[in-house]
Amino acid sequence: MTEIATRAGASIGSLYQYYPTKELIAAEVHAEYLEELDQALAGLGTESLTPAAMSDALFDTLTAFLARYPAFPTLAARRDIETSRKLASRARLEESLEQSLASTRPRLPPAVMPGLAVMVLQQIKMVVALEASGREEDRHAIDHIRTMVRRYLVPD
Repeated sequence: MTEIATRAGASIGSLYQYYPTKELIAAEVHAEYLEELDQALAGLGTESLTPAAMSDALFDTLTAFLARYPAFPTLAARRDIETSRKLASRARLEESLEQSLASTRPRLPPAVMPGLAVMVLQQIKMVVALEASGREEDRHAIDHIRTMVRRYLVPD
């Protein structure tokens, strides 16, 4: 907590006033990161992209996000974040993904959007976990996931 206060340029007393534990700080940082990821994903929905371009944009957005916030995988894996908070965040991300995917041209069928959003979110979670390892063989797995999502989004 002392190091956090020092890096924030605040007194330790001020830090404890707002965040009595490290876990609360981690939960707040996780929420801020999720908000930024949600906004980035929602921003994709404002573009009219082909399904293939949307797939690439999703992965490019996620890659840029993880490069900017390398601590995100660690924060996302924390078990001390309230379940209700995690579920609300997941629902918000799924909604953003649905909106982004619905913006594709040619349009994907509306009936597949909820399931597709869940599938893509799970793929994103796998990429986050693989990205955190830093292992070269996991980079190959990420490339396979990218290909799989692209093939799923591109109509036959």
